[in-house]
Amino acid sequence: MEEENKNRKMDLSQPGLNRKWFIKQVAEKANFFQKDIDIVIDAIEDVLSEVIRDNKVLKISGLFTMYLTKKSASKYYNPKEDKLLDTPESYYVSFKASRKLLKYLLEAQNGQAENLEPK
Repeated sequence: MEEENKNRKMDLSQPGLNRKWFIKQVAEKANFFQKDIDIVIDAIEDVLSEVIRDNKVLKISGLFTMYLTKKSASKYYNPKEDKLLDTPESYYVSFKASRKLLKYLLEAQNGQAENLEPK
């Protein structure tokens, strides 16, 4: 268990956990055709791209808040070259989970993740 916590990166190679799987799951739950959900996912991708491009904050109640985080320029020492180098200013996307999602995360961490359906 401790070994899993040390490696914080998700294993994205798990079969089934990809766009096709996601579309199928959403289509089943919403009782829509998969091709319709695929169109919706494409539209969501476009909207999220605009939000990021325009440096806006997107809050979807019950799911998450998405925003850009600025990482300031900094300096670091490279011992191989014996030089002080600069790291440029950069941005990355941050997500803050809703209370509902955090509740599921806590249940999963406590080993109670058998049924994560909302009640």
